[in-house]
Amino acid sequence: KPARKSKAKPKAADQDSPEEEAARLREVARVYRLSEQMQYGAGLVNYGAMISRAVALLASSPELLERLQRLYRFILVDEFQDTNWAQIELLRLLAGDARNITVVGDRKQAIYHFRGASRTSFDLFEQNFPGHRRVVLAENYRSTPKILSVAEAAISRAAPDVEASAAGEARPSGALASGQRLRSSKPPGRNAEVWQFQGDLEQAEYVAAEI
Repeated sequence: KPARKSKAKPKAADQDSPEEEAARLREVARVYRLSEQMQYGAGLVNYGAMISRAVALLASSPELLERLQRLYRFILVDEFQDTNWAQIELLRLLAGDARNITVVGDRKQAIYHFRGASRTSFDLFEQNFPGHRRVVLAENYRSTPKILSVAEAAISRAAPDVEASAAGEARPSGALASGQRLRSSKPPGRNAEVWQFQGDLEQAEYVAAEI
């Protein structure tokens, strides 16, 4: 009889078995506990704990929360696409019922996924702050039209123009997809160039020579 083809997919060389994955997670948990103990003993906190502990403290201390809300009556957040859930929760607590908060960002420029940031930060903002008003900033004061054209072409391949909101409603995802393309009042400028280097030293030498 001819050999029957197996439907099982071959295991990737770098794919851990369930037992190996469980052991890895236990090791991560052990290291995390030791790290927390060492930081606590030294009176230190890491960056993530600065946010998460602040959220826990404000959530459990109405008096402190009210005092900070009176102190920070107006809140402005730049690069909002790089925020994570804990940071958005901190903003929600501080803004309180007044909701005097303005955020600026572009979900297509989210690059801190490894730190918990996500393009869905804007969806969370809409959930936490209903009745907000969106203002599209379409004027670019830094780049030439040729650079904007290259950037738009690259970003359009990396992220869809229309994304689904948390409610399932299709909507524009940012300035590049809002019906208004980024524009610049600068002259067209030079054509964009792409250079590849063997390392950071070669790159630095090239940039220094060009300058």
